Amino acid sequence: MKKLLLAAGLLTLAALSPAARYTQSLGAGPFALSDSPIRVDFTGVGDSSPIRAFGVTGDWVNGNGAWAAEFSYFLQSQSAAPPTSSSLFFTADAPNSGDPATIFEPLGLSTWEFDAEFFQDMGFYGPAANSSLSVYMAQLFAGTTASISNLAAWYLTDAIAPFSGTMAGGATFTRPSDLTSLASGSFTYRAHAFQVPVAGSFLIGADYRDASGVGTMDGYLALYEGGFDPLSPLTNLIGIDDDGLALGIDGSAMYMQLDPTKSYTAVVTTFGAASPPSNAAYNLYVAGVPEPMTMTLLALGAAAIAKRRRNKRA
Repeated sequence: MKKLLLAAGLLTLAALSPAARYTQSLGAGPFALSDSPIRVDFTGVGDSSPIRAFGVTGDWVNGNGAWAAEFSYFLQSQSAAPPTSSSLFFTADAPNSGDPATIFEPLGLSTWEFDAEFFQDMGFYGPAANSSLSVYMAQLFAGTTASISNLAAWYLTDAIAPFSGTMAGGATFTRPSDLTSLASGSFTYRAHAFQVPVAGSFLIGADYRDASGVGTMDGYLALYEGGFDPLSPLTNLIGIDDDGLALGIDGSAMYMQLDPTKSYTAVVTTFGAASPPSNAAYNLYVAGVPEPMTMTLLALGAAAIAKRRRNKRA
């Protein structure tokens, strides 16, 4: 396995708060890709907040028989053991067979119904944003080669404080099976209302593992825009997810466009109608805001508006 150590260029300013979307250059390259993973080491930016989601961008070119949609990657702490197989990697958002192709950061959707994430959902226990990190990259098809240039990483930390809880003693409802129909049976749930600080793409994720990484239940996640009525569980429903790509039955995740002028309710429930295990628990997180530079500009703009208002009163 080829290992590269980079002094990555920082493309963003410090955030006004721990919540942020960070973008970081990992080098101009080109980086040679094959079905044998290469490793790029770098030091993340920001503070010690955990990374909830991670992806890469860059300019991809086919070498021999490769597809851009088979370019994949995997992030972890440098101290962790290397992944044993590229089948664990996460496929980037790219055209199926474009050559050359741009690997880009996906935009959040307005509704979500078991869609693919096209990034690595790190779950609740992701590494710290400012820690020593390694990204592994490969092509998934055996015998293929390619290259990627202008490589950059993007990653999200919490936009609001996470929620946590247990399912024991929760109320029950008939949960949605998709955006337009209901499942049969009675399901325990917990509901959490929230608002986001600014408009943008946000990861809404639930991690059903405990701190040791052991799953506690097979969970299910629903998102409502506006109020949530357990007696009318399809009303205001805009998102539904069962098993996340990264955590399988131990997590659920959606990547959606959210509006700071609206209220949302995330409902954590179970896949099965039977009573959840006695130790069933979850951590719910909402990650992703504009880049710190954008946050700075927003703050300066607000200050300027406030100053103009004061001047008009004078």
